[in-house]
Amino acid sequence: MDQIRNLLEKLSGGKPWLQTDNERRTRMGKKNKFESYILIFFLLLFILYEIYKSFKKKRTQINELKTRREKSVQEIHQALNSNSDPNSRSKTLHKVLSKQYLEKLVDHLLEFQPLAQFEALKVIQIATTEKFNCKLFLDCGGIQKLILILKSGLDEVKKSKKKNEKLEKNLKMNIVRSLSILSCCSKEYRDETLKLIFRVKGMPFITAFIHQCEESVIIQRQSILVFKTLIDNRYYTICKRFTSQPILKSLVNLIAISKGESVTLYSLQLIIQMFKANNKYVKKILTQLKTKEKLQLLLNVENDLIQKEAKELLQFLEK
Repeated sequence: MDQIRNLLEKLSGGKPWLQTDNERRTRMGKKNKFESYILIFFLLLFILYEIYKSFKKKRTQINELKTRREKSVQEIHQALNSNSDPNSRSKTLHKVLSKQYLEKLVDHLLEFQPLAQFEALKVIQIATTEKFNCKLFLDCGGIQKLILILKSGLDEVKKSKKKNEKLEKNLKMNIVRSLSILSCCSKEYRDETLKLIFRVKGMPFITAFIHQCEESVIIQRQSILVFKTLIDNRYYTICKRFTSQPILKSLVNLIAISKGESVTLYSLQLIIQMFKANNKYVKKILTQLKTKEKLQLLLNVENDLIQKEAKELLQFLEK
């Protein structure tokens, strides 16, 4: 048998003519292994393609959804601005800001692009002047979303290595809008909201808001109810956290009758609350800021409440 195999190998140019069983099995094993690799390769290729297709579809849906939402906000904003008549405007608000729409608007507030987010806050600010919308806004978690927007804006400003005026302006305006929305709420909602803001360490937003009061009369008016809520609730521990020199400086600048009687009165009351919470430190800062001279001027105003608060603060400083 071996002689026959050798002869056949010679005739075939030295190639093996017949193989043993072991050789045949080895050859078949290699073939099967190669085919398995090819199969696995195509299977992986198919899986990757399906993942890519699914990702692309989801991304398209998200982009379409964002576009629709942003368009809706702009349309509503235009609708609100098109009516100068207060009665028509009120009807428009009732019509477009249904419970379902307001919930959706709040729910997706964080997904908007900055411009649309800004417009959305403006719409909500107008909407919350009406009590039923204010309640809806709070019930569907609106304040929590506002806090997240402000935190996000604050983080962006902090992360920016260079001074970014656009980011700072957006944050500033969002703070003003958010606290303006808050000031439209009835007292019980303002109280709960302020507690929530303080619980999630929202002091930087209140601080920035007080700073802005020096720059704009509109912001000063919006701040009145926020100040009043702080005072009414006797937030002594919170006032301790307020007592930084920049905030006291802002408040001292607000105790001028030219700023408006309400702003002056509530600024005085807030300083007194801060004094009660941390008298030594506050007295030192107020002395440096030459507050006595300003208070002396307030003793001559016609508003009895302002006179009373100014006298009380003067007594604290003279002790």
